[in-house]
Amino acid sequence: MIQPAPKRFTEDVTVRTPTELEGRALGLEQNQPVYEIWHMAYTASDEPVEVCIHVMSGHLWRLRYEWTESA
Repeated sequence: MIQPAPKRFTEDVTVRTPTELEGRALGLEQNQPVYEIWHMAYTASDEPVEVCIHVMSGHLWRLRYEWTESA
């Protein structure tokens, strides 16, 4: 089944301390922050078609957003 192309995107970004597992996996100290990003894509009729949760070390990334809808 082919899903309709996404037309709208949202990302909720928070900064927090890592869980113990995240800290070990990312090689972080407990006091080093991580970004937690919830990315969601929606169709023209506002149906969600994608959800992705990212956890990234905060001191290694700079966030910049720019995109257009899928062709």
